[in-house]
Order: sequence, then structure tokens, then C-alpha cells
Amino acid sequence: MAFIPMVARSLTNLVLAMIIRHLNVQIKCLERKFPLSSVFIAYLNVQKANLPQELNFHKEPVLKHRVTLHEVAAQAGVSHQTVSEVVNGSDKVAPKTQARVLAAMAKLDYHPNHAARSMRLARSFNVAYVLEKPTELADDAMSLILVSLLQTLQKAGYNLVLRTISSDLQSQLEELRGALAQGRIDGVIFGAIPPSPAILGMTTWKHPLVFFDQPTLGDDVATIWVQYRDGIKQAVEHLAAGGRKRIAFIGGPSEGKMKILHNLERYAGYRDGLAAVGLKHNKSLEIASDYTINGGRLAARALLKLRQRPDAIVAASDRMAFGALQEIKAHGLEVPLDVALTGFDDFELAQSADPPLTSVHFPVDELALQAARLLIARIEGKPMPSHVSIAVKLVIRGSS
Repeated sequence: MAFIPMVARSLTNLVLAMIIRHLNVQIKCLERKFPLSSVFIAYLNVQKANLPQELNFHKEPVLKHRVTLHEVAAQAGVSHQTVSEVVNGSDKVAPKTQARVLAAMAKLDYHPNHAARSMRLARSFNVAYVLEKPTELADDAMSLILVSLLQTLQKAGYNLVLRTISSDLQSQLEELRGALAQGRIDGVIFGAIPPSPAILGMTTWKHPLVFFDQPTLGDDVATIWVQYRDGIKQAVEHLAAGGRKRIAFIGGPSEGKMKILHNLERYAGYRDGLAAVGLKHNKSLEIASDYTINGGRLAARALLKLRQRPDAIVAASDRMAFGALQEIKAHGLEVPLDVALTGFDDFELAQSADPPLTSVHFPVDELALQAARLLIARIEGKPMPSHVSIAVKLVIRGSS
């Protein structure tokens, strides 16, 4: 019957181990809420090290002192409010001071307690970015905006959640509204979505929202857009200044098919530019396409077949300009000698073309930065203009 004491001892050890493990969890929870002193943590670690090995079989990690905001402030020689500003991504801290705080954080191995921050401020620190359909991510501009938004929000301590509303719009919007009401997300940035009664209805939501390319939703609705119209107008004026008389335009889908601001404004900018330089609008020189390289090539082919071909082409995107460039060369013509050419975006494709494309610079980083700032200001109840318009500029290269 000697095995009975052994069984009893094993059971006792198991119970003790469970109790100790429970205490470890409680200590960690307590530490998260009330940072423990380094002396007390050292005491706990000593007591834990003296336990019999069989009671410590879970191999819990050694308790580590959590560096506090005040300790970082003392190390950097600044106030804890300044450290808090740096942690929260504020741009109010001078660069030299910010560098000193970041160096102190690295030296002390400081990591912000985001769970405590969320509980203290009653926020999830999650932000949704909503696109109409997943295929938009194949577009250069849309994918770059997403990356830039992600980086900008992360610096401010927010996570980005990607959502699409390609089908059953109303129910998906209601689901989004529920996530806002339940505090699962703090705000929403809507990508370029065609105007509709459902979109208009969202303006009544009592939650932080920012809309891309919706400047007519109302004075109190936070919207941000790029000055597409002025960009295309600049391109037309540049070509006319170089002596071009038959300036054609390759736009996106026709205005009736794609009623999104960035598409409509490009068409309007072309007509504004013609009027500004005293050239008559010729319908045959205006071709609708689809923002792709192949679409640009097909549109250029149609233009070059005209009895009086254009001596310049303004494309509504660099992809279409690149396709037009290929077609112009295929016809044995030279750019810019025979046909001058401009694009819109000024991404890598424009710079790598031969000759490099003159292009309207699309300010992706500035757009993302301002959109993020606008939403965070709404979330935090800080004043900021409701409508933000981002200027563009024409970058002149060898194609014109």
C-alpha cells in the first residue's frame, strides 16, 4: 500500500501547482492594471525560484517590470505628457525632443499598453477603410492610398480594417453602423464610392466618418478630394503653350457609366483647359476608355485613324498614357515630335517610360495623411475643417 502516499503527494503537488499558476495569472492581470514596483516583482521571482521544480512545470515566464511612461519621461528629461504625445503620434512635439523620447523608449524597452489605453479612452483604436469592390486594389492609386493610410494610422496608434460593399449595399452598411455603435471600430474612411441614396443616408450617422471624392454631401460632412479637374486643365494648357492645336483626351468610362468625382472631374478639366486656351471642343477628339494600358492603346488607335489626327493627347491616367505611347510608336510616329503626350498619376510607370511621361502628380501620401488626420480629429473631438482639397501639379518630362 506504499503507493497510496505517493498518489496523495502527487495530487497535493498538482493542486498546489494549479493554485500557483492561478496566482501567476492574477499577478499579471494586477500588473497590467497597476504597474508593480521592481522590488516587489524581484521578491515574487525569488519566491517562485525557490519552489520545487515539480510545482513549476508550466514554466511560466519570469515576471518582468513594465516600464512606465514616467520612467521614459525621466530618462528623456521631458514631461510624461510629452512622452504621451509622442506615443500617440502627435505632430506637436519638436523633432529633436521626439528623437530623445524615442531613444529613451528604445533604451528602456518601453512598449505602450494598448489594452489599458483602449479601456481608459473607451476606444477600440480600429478604423475601417471601405472600398466599393475588391478589384479596386488592382488599381495603382487605390493600392498606394491603402498602404499610405495603413502607415499613417499605425503611427497614430490605430489599426486599419479593410471592408468592401460590392453587394447588398444596405445590409453591409447597417453591419458597419452596428460595428460603430458597439465600439468595435472608432471611425470609417470611405473610398471613392458612386453617390446613392444609401451613401447620402450615412451622412446622418452620429459617428466619425470621412468620405473620399464626395464634396457635395454637406457642409458638416468630412470629405477629402484631389483637384483632378485642375490637373487635367494644367496638362491641356501646357500642351497648348507648346503650340499644339488638336489636343485629344482619353478619359475613363463615359460620364454616364462612371459617376465618380475623379472620373467626371477629369472630363471637366479637359474642357476647361480647351476653353482657357481658346480651342474649340471637338467631340471626335474625346475618347472614353477604362484606365488600363490596353484601353489607352485602343483609344489611341481610334484617334490616330482620324482624317486629322491629334498632335497631342492628354490621358486621364498613366496606364492609359503608356498604352497610347505604345500605339503611337506602332504607327511609326515619334513622341513628342509628332504627338505630345501627358498622363495622370506620376507613379513609377511614368518615370520608366521611353520617353518619360509628363504627368499630373497624384499626391497619394498627402491624401492619406490628411484623410487620417481628419478622421482622428473627428474621433477625438478636435477642430478641423470638414472639407479638404488636395492640390496637384504637372511634372514635365520628355513626352511633351
